[in-house]
Amino acid sequence: MQGRQDAFPTNKFQEAVVYCQEEILLYINDNLLVQTAQTLSNTKHVSVEDAEAKYERVLISCLQGYCLYLEYVPTDQIKNVAALNNDIVSNSKFWKLAKHKVALIRAAWFKVLAIICQKAMFLLDGKGAQVVSTVFNSLEEYDPTVLPYVWEAALLTMSTVQVQYFSIKET
Repeated sequence: MQGRQDAFPTNKFQEAVVYCQEEILLYINDNLLVQTAQTLSNTKHVSVEDAEAKYERVLISCLQGYCLYLEYVPTDQIKNVAALNNDIVSNSKFWKLAKHKVALIRAAWFKVLAIICQKAMFLLDGKGAQVVSTVFNSLEEYDPTVLPYVWEAALLTMSTVQVQYFSIKET
């Protein structure tokens, strides 16, 4: 984080992120939801393994960048670009990252979910069942890199997500 402090004084970093938030979210959206290993690398010049490794690094970086964005931007500013955030959070490809084969991608995804539960629950409106299902089906996680983030998400889910499993009719 020292590089960020060198580039921006502490009080200006948040302002810079808010000023560029649309571009940041469009970049994250593109890399998480549109790009693939094949579109990020020219497989004529790069091996399939190298292209896949590059793609995985991009996914991890974008998820970590999304965490940073959500941590530093005030909730009212996140609401100002709720449509862009919803484009990310509502996409099935975003939710599939919770089950990605790479542990660091899963860890970063659960960290994003935890921060959303803390700062921007409105982004999960109508997704309670999906959140509960994804988080609690991941409690069997075995990788120590991912496990703390799954449990953090589980605790936050229990305290913040409201899901109606069945309705009771009053007579």
